[in-house]
Amino acid sequence: MDVHSFEDKLELFGALGGAFLIIMGLVGLASTPWATTESTAAVLIQVLGILVVFALAVAMIGFTYADDASNLLPGNGNTE
Repeated sequence: MDVHSFEDKLELFGALGGAFLIIMGLVGLASTPWATTESTAAVLIQVLGILVVFALAVAMIGFTYADDASNLLPGNGNTE
């Protein structure tokens, strides 16, 4: 059986942290924030927060599995 091994132990924490954020975003979405308040502004803020959590999760997983994460950051000095 071929088991995936992590070169860097922090890679495991990045993947688990991203997965945790995705789960928390799904829990936040499943709690149906639009059904618990009558204020449209409050619902929009809650949904925006859920989308931010998903974006952070995708970014965390992307940075974790990127070969060279410095290429993903703006202003890294590369002028290619």
